[in-house]
Parts: sequence; structure tokens; C-alpha cells
Amino acid sequence: MKKTSKGNIDLAILLLSGALLCFCVYCWASVLTKGVTVFFPAAPALTQADSPDETLPETEEPVHPQEEMDPVQEEEIVSVEVDSPEPREEPAKENLLYKIDDLTARISNFWYVNVCRENEWSGIDSALTYMVTGEISSSQVLLGKEGWLFYKSEFDNDPIGDYDGTKQFTQDEMRIIGQGALHVQNVLEEQGIQFTVLLCPNKENVYAAYMPENYIHAEKSRTDLLAAHLANEGIAVVNLKEDMIRQNEAYPLYYSYDTHWNQLGGYVGTENLLLSWGIDYPSLDEREIVSQKLWECDNRECDDDLARLSRLQFVLDDELEHVVTGTFPVDWTDIEKEGYIRFENPDAVCQDKILLVGDSFRRAMLPSLCERFREVYVVHRNYFEADMLHEIAPDYVIAEYVERYSGEMKDIESLFL
Repeated sequence: MKKTSKGNIDLAILLLSGALLCFCVYCWASVLTKGVTVFFPAAPALTQADSPDETLPETEEPVHPQEEMDPVQEEEIVSVEVDSPEPREEPAKENLLYKIDDLTARISNFWYVNVCRENEWSGIDSALTYMVTGEISSSQVLLGKEGWLFYKSEFDNDPIGDYDGTKQFTQDEMRIIGQGALHVQNVLEEQGIQFTVLLCPNKENVYAAYMPENYIHAEKSRTDLLAAHLANEGIAVVNLKEDMIRQNEAYPLYYSYDTHWNQLGGYVGTENLLLSWGIDYPSLDEREIVSQKLWECDNRECDDDLARLSRLQFVLDDELEHVVTGTFPVDWTDIEKEGYIRFENPDAVCQDKILLVGDSFRRAMLPSLCERFREVYVVHRNYFEADMLHEIAPDYVIAEYVERYSGEMKDIESLFL
């Protein structure tokens, strides 16, 4: 058998290396001209045939149109649309560059579907970008001062619009909300039930000091104006914004890398609510607070949704969880996705029943509410039905709305009656 000469082998290796080099140069040129991420290219638009059978990340409640949406779940939905290339006329099939471009698109799509969406390595590009440039590559997350993250999604009730005052209620909207809330309050009072609307501020409105300088903070948000209108109409309303701003330097009331308030924020909210009912409750100054790293807690209340949304959960891992000692020990994993859940504390000072209907901010209030009341019922608005009022027969009803969802109060009458 004739042996292959070393010169021929070297020539073959040289030709293959040259071809590979040309291919790499073209790929990098495509990256630079198309704005594709270097480490993990964004997937092209997925067709129904290309898309794998997969479920979106679990959230506390399923998503419905125009209802509360988990920021991470929203990013999964929005990113495919944003990253999808514009439709273009298909070049001739014999065009070599087209064939190479098509091949790289298919490889990119395969990588995105089979690796990036299912593997923790999907965050390596975001992590490197953040560590090298100090910037965040997310259309939904805003990087503030000292590493604080804020939610800026225009697709989820536009919290920045609340911050800068560009989003406002019309007079007709405030009138409709006021009439509905007053009707609910009057009907419940006839049944001997104390009704209160509780308004929880957005994170950026409490910690405006950590927002970037180029964002202007409005003195009054639409929710502040709505709260004043409801109070003028004789509706029992508690707007927590002012007191939480007053206490935000003494205590961390919101998570740094999450959209929600923490257990201290929920405690302050409960304290204000009870004081509006004439019920004394110790302030945070009178309580002992235990703090530890969030990811070291077996029973944590949040999962840093903004860090996950920006794919930085493995970099921003120094979040703290704060627990007020002496409050009711709530197992967060026990909170059901549907229907209401009941907590009972036979040793509570108040032997009354309380019903809390709200959004995800309701959760952090549970330890302090359950410490004070014998029976506490809690349910998300998406699953609340008016028949539950008759079934539970509460002494107190709280209609809780975080600021960016205050527009949902237009349905408060149909919700409760």
C-alpha cells in the first residue's frame, strides 16, 4: 500500500485551517454587523416546528392577559419577539454567503433552544458583560446606584411611568374607581366588615436615591393622586409610600435584586394598616431582626426575580433575607397557587378573622398579620370569588394593590360584589 506523503498531509491541514479561518472571520463579521451576542447568539425567530415542547418558568400564579406577570416569565415571552430578525427576501439558493448565513442561523437556533434556555451557562454572556463593563443587557431591568436593580418593563404596567409621572389616571378613571370602592365599602360595612384599600409603593418610589440621575422623580404619582381622591370620597385607604420613604434609611424594606418588598417592608405595611384600625402593633425599633444571606435560608420569601431576569443570579448572590423574630413562622412553600389559604394562630391577641386579597406583595405581610390575628385568609386577586366572603365571614377585609397595578382597581366592584 502506498503511503501518504507528509507533504500531502501538511497541505491538507493547511487548506482545512484556511477554510476554518475564513468561516470564523465570516461568523465574527456577522456578529459585529448584526449585533449578535458574542458568547451565546440570540436565537432567530422560532417557528412552531422548531420550538421545543417546554414550559415557562414556574410562577406563583399562572399568567392571564392584562394580569400580573412574573418579570422572568415576561422576559421569556418578550425576548423572542425582540430578538427576531426582520423578514427579508430570500437570496438565490446558489449564493454561498446565503448558505453559510443560513447554516450559522441554524446552529445559533439549535444552541439557543437546546443549551441556553435549559442550562445555567445561558447567563455567562450577561455575567461577563456585567463584570467587564458594569452594564446590564436587559430591556426589562434597570441598573441603579450601588448595584440596585429596578424594574422598567413597559409591557408590565410601566413602573417607570409611575416614577416619572408620565402615566396618569384620567378624571373619569378616578371617578369610576372611587365609586366602585365606595360601593364595596358600604356593602361590607352593612355586613359588619371593616374594609380598607391598601396601596403598596413601587420599589423605585421608595428608593429613588438609588435610581440613575437621568430619571426624574415626580413628586406625586398617579397612585398618590388616586389615594387622595379615595380619601376625599370617604373610603378607608392607606397609602404606605410616605411612611416607607421615612423609614427606608433605617431599614432595608425592599430586596436589592427583586421587585418586591421584603419581610421588613411587609411588617411596616402591616403596622400602618393596623394603626389605621386603632390596633396597636410594635414598631420595628421594638423588634429583633435576624439577617442572613438569602440563598442560605431554607425558608426564603423571594428568589431575586430581577437578577434572574437579567441572567445575573450567579453573580449577584449577596442578597440578604431579614426576619422579624417573634412573628408567625410562615412556610412560603405552603402558599397555594389557587384558591385561598388559611393560617391559624390560637395564641394571637386578636381573635378576629381577616381576609387579605391582593397581588404578590401580600405574601410578606403574612408573618405579622398571623402574629396578630387568630385566623388569616389570603388569596390572589386572580383567584378571588365573591362567594369566598360568605364562606369565610371575615371581620376585616384588605384590598391590597402594589402601585403599578393600582389601575386594576377599576374592577374592584365586580371583584368583591
